[in-house]
Amino acid sequence: MPLIQQELPEGKWFCCMDRSRIHSTLQKLLVGGAEKLPDSLLTVMKKIMTKKVQTPIPILM
Repeated sequence: MPLIQQELPEGKWFCCMDRSRIHSTLQKLLVGGAEKLPDSLLTVMKKIMTKKVQTPIPILM
């Protein structure tokens, strides 16, 4: 039996604003549908997936 037994509140609730922003962003992505990635990023991803790249590639932000 769990130490704390509580029901979750109804509706949208989040512990902080960051969680609310994450939820909002994910909802927008779902509504917007698929997006095309730039060719430069696709090239990097293909190299990684085919293991042609031997060293880790930093994440581009």
